[in-house]
Formats: sequence, structure tokens, C-alpha cells
Amino acid sequence: AVRGASGMALRMVDTQGRDIRLGSRGAPLMLAVGQNMLEYIVTPERTRAALQAGAYSAHVDFRLNYD
Repeated sequence: AVRGASGMALRMVDTQGRDIRLGSRGAPLMLAVGQNMLEYIVTPERTRAALQAGAYSAHVDFRLNYD
């Protein structure tokens, strides 16, 4: 959720460009032996709501399950 501005949201994708849908299971990301870091990209994106400029903040919580 974005607070403080309207008309924008945040899109989160993995390094392969696949959307991260909060609250649902995503595609597995395999790590090579010795690799211990996953990277995600977060970008602002325009929505259909009227754009209202201003300082904004956002907070994302997610759970990571691994085998």
C-alpha cells in the first residue's frame, strides 16, 4: 500500500521480470550452491485513480518459504 499520494502503486518483480503477487504463491527461484541472496525490483506505477503528487511512503511485508 502507498500512503501520502494517489494515482500510483508499487510493482514488485523478481529478476526474471515475473510479478510478485502478495498473498499468493509465486514461481520457485532456484539458488546455486553458495548463493544466498534473492533480488527483487520495486518500481512506482501509475493507476487509474487521479494523480495527486506528494511525499509518499510504502511498506511491504512478505513471507519467504524455502526448502
